Amino acid sequence: MVAKFLVPLLAWEIIVLGCLFVLMMINNKPLDSEHKVLLGVGAMFGPAVVLLSWPASRIVSRAFAIAIGAFIGLITPVLGCYFWGHFFTGYGQFTTPFELWILGLGLSIPSGMGGALVGIIQARRSDGDES
Repeated sequence: MVAKFLVPLLAWEIIVLGCLFVLMMINNKPLDSEHKVLLGVGAMFGPAVVLLSWPASRIVSRAFAIAIGAFIGLITPVLGCYFWGHFFTGYGQFTTPFELWILGLGLSIPSGMGGALVGIIQARRSDGDES
């Protein structure tokens, strides 16, 4: 049971945090507090994406599971950062809810790719294709 959660979560985290790491390396900046906050927020939404797409991905066809995973991956960081900004203002260097919402928009593309991969993994597991 734990592996059924950890494998998609690990795949999502590798995609999202890998994209964030590549962006940091392209900008040629050292890992500072702003980047640590970005990586922390990025890592925080992984369990939410996996848990939200898990039930739907297991009962629908593979193509629909990929679409559901991608949609959940796209929308979770945007809504999560929006609500987080309204309830917890002043997190790190983000002083307004708008700044956190923009952060959620930036995380939505890699999260959508990770969500699609979660849909693929979960649909494969529901097909009984464990290899």
